[in-house]
Amino acid sequence: MNPLIFVLATFPHSGNNWIRNLFELSTGIGTEAVYPEYGVWSNRSHSFGHSCGNDGGRRHRRKHGHKICELIHRPEPYEPVIVKTHWPTFGISPEQVKYFDEDLNGIILTVRQPDDWCKRYLVSDFNQPYKTMDECIPAMKKRFQKHNDWWINRYPFIPIHIYNYTLMTKDQDYTRECLDELFDLTGAQEIRDPFAWYPGNDW
Repeated sequence: MNPLIFVLATFPHSGNNWIRNLFELSTGIGTEAVYPEYGVWSNRSHSFGHSCGNDGGRRHRRKHGHKICELIHRPEPYEPVIVKTHWPTFGISPEQVKYFDEDLNGIILTVRQPDDWCKRYLVSDFNQPYKTMDECIPAMKKRFQKHNDWWINRYPFIPIHIYNYTLMTKDQDYTRECLDELFDLTGAQEIRDPFAWYPGNDW
């Protein structure tokens, strides 16, 4: 049985690992990534690695890491596989793109308010050239749009869900709605309340 592949394709620093943590804690199903990550368990989906307490949740992992790993299992053949990528902002191999072309069942995208992104990452590890908010905000609007348009245009017949990451970090009710949509999209079943484990950002 081929796994059901869903790509979580976000611009960097726009909620990818945060959403993955919530999905893992809700369902007990581990997610995967096209990049090497902390705690990788296996390479079940071709070159994609599965991780326990994935790399984005460093603060949360330091507090609850061993408990999270006990709650999360590798996806079974009948369970959905959510795969992290930042493509096309930065890369994956042609083989991995081909893999998405062949087996993709759904696409999950995010948007983050450009001013929110710029406030936190104006000086970032991407060596981005923007030195002021006035330079950064309009440039990030274009970069977010370009990133999401690539997926929308490449896969016009694949179901796509777009979530507002900035709002998710501030509104637990909205986050709950997003998770419910994600469960409907992937067919995953919620088995526990993720908010009891994951502290969020501003909640």
